[in-house]
Amino acid sequence: MPAGKERIAEIVAFSKIHGEEETLKEYTLTYETLQRYFRVSKQCSKITVVASTKKTGFVDWREWSAMLQNHQALHEKASWSQDKATCDHEAFSWSA
Repeated sequence: MPAGKERIAEIVAFSKIHGEEETLKEYTLTYETLQRYFRVSKQCSKITVVASTKKTGFVDWREWSAMLQNHQALHEKASWSQDKATCDHEAFSWSA
């Protein structure tokens, strides 16, 4: 799971005080991950969000339930698969 901004800031601050070797041991990171955290930290410090129009979505399964049941019924109706088969045993002749 990727680290959030707060976690990255914590790791970078720890590294500035204790050094890279101690940080790698303390947070069980690879050297490449620590370097990536330094880059992200620098990029985040340069960006200031003034306004955002990001939408946050919400899905209620109850709204979709009727439509999905209808879709399932249509799919079953259009299906070509076979559910049952019966055989006439007298039609087969078994010879040894």
